[in-house]
Amino acid sequence: MNSPAFPTGAHFGHCLDLYLECRNSFWSIVDKYEIKVVFSSHEHNYSRRIISGKNNINQIISGGGEKLKSKYHSKNGVIIPHIAIYHFVVVDLNPKSIKRSAIDIKRKLLDKFII
Repeated sequence: MNSPAFPTGAHFGHCLDLYLECRNSFWSIVDKYEIKVVFSSHEHNYSRRIISGKNNINQIISGGGEKLKSKYHSKNGVIIPHIAIYHFVVVDLNPKSIKRSAIDIKRKLLDKFII
């Protein structure tokens, strides 16, 4: 999805957090069906955070197609604070795991985790 449910930076207050009832309804569905990872962009940086509920859900913000943003407002549950660098994300799906890596355009590993 484009707008993060829980933005951390430049678009804080201008994403799904602006519509709390809708955001919370959406997130309750994500939680209910035990979705492990939600990808979004819009903030023009990379970050990863855990959103707690019945299940801990990884929210990945991966956006970098325009001017990079380095503002940082919300630190709740943040595992990797925003990194304002051009990057890409590789996702390997296996029957029993999801392996996800964020890599900058110079091939430096920014983040890696396995669910």
